[in-house]
Parts: sequence; structure tokens; C-alpha cells
Amino acid sequence: MSAYLHYPAEESGYVFTQSHPNIAAWLARLRQVEGWAPPYEVLPGERILPKW
Repeated sequence: MSAYLHYPAEESGYVFTQSHPNIAAWLARLRQVEGWAPPYEVLPGERILPKW
């Protein structure tokens, strides 16, 4: 679940961190975990922007 929530709002169309403050706090704590990296830094392939 956390991986999908770290994608930029312009890709998903959702800004969960604004509408759900507890999710924002949880994501902030996850970013502090040793070894954490943003999805585009750890997943293979290239970034494909949405078509909308």
C-alpha cells in the first residue's frame, strides 16, 4: 500500500496527504526508515507519465 501512496499526485489524481492527515504522518514515518527510497529510485524501467 505504501508504494502507491508515494507516487506523485499528478500521476494518480489523488492527494491523500491533504485529505487524510494520518496517512501523511504514516508516510513521513516510512521515509525515516533506514533503506527507504522513493519508488522511481528502486523500481526498474523508466517513468511513463499519465495520458490525462
